[in-house]
Amino acid sequence: MKDWGQEKDYLASTRQHMWNNDYFEFLVKCVWKIDKPVKIIDFGCGYGFLAQMLMPLVPRESSYKGIDFLRIMVLTLNISSQMLA
Repeated sequence: MKDWGQEKDYLASTRQHMWNNDYFEFLVKCVWKIDKPVKIIDFGCGYGFLAQMLMPLVPRESSYKGIDFLRIMVLTLNISSQMLA
């Protein structure tokens, strides 16, 4: 199994171009119509890419829990999530 803890920078750089930010915002606001606080759980969260994309678009009272088997990834996610708050 690859140790993604050593590849965080690689993951971050490749994920930036995976999503169209405008389309993701359209999904949240117009398709999924998330207008009330939601609880999100992300299994295999990695370094928290989904949290970085999603949390600014959902109501402020929403919560996000990221779970990953690599401790280094979860520690990075916790730091990133605190910066988003």
